[in-house]
Amino acid sequence: MVNLRKFSGFLVSLALPVALLAVLWFFSLQIFTGNYGHIALEKTQRDSAAQEREIAGLREREDALRKRNAGLRAEALDLDLLDERARDVLGMIGREEVFLITD
Repeated sequence: MVNLRKFSGFLVSLALPVALLAVLWFFSLQIFTGNYGHIALEKTQRDSAAQEREIAGLREREDALRKRNAGLRAEALDLDLLDERARDVLGMIGREEVFLITD
C-alpha cells in the first residue's frame, strides 16, 4: 500500500513535466509543418518568385505590344499601305490586281 502511494505520487509529479514536453513538442512541430510554419513559408516564397517571373514576362510582352502599336498612330500610319496589307491578309486582293494611288 505504501509502495502504491509512492508510485502514484511519483506519477503525479511526473505528469506535469510530461504534459509540458508534449505541448512543447506539439508547438515545435507546428513551427515546421503548420499552416504558418517554415515549410509553408518556403512554399509561399517559391510561389511569389514564380509570380514575379510571370509578371516580368507580362511586362515585357506589354512593352513589345506598345512598341508594335506605336506605329498605328494617325500621323505614322499610311492608309493606302494599310488598305493593301489588310486586303492581302484577308484574301481580298487578286494576283493580277494593280493599285493606283492618285492624289
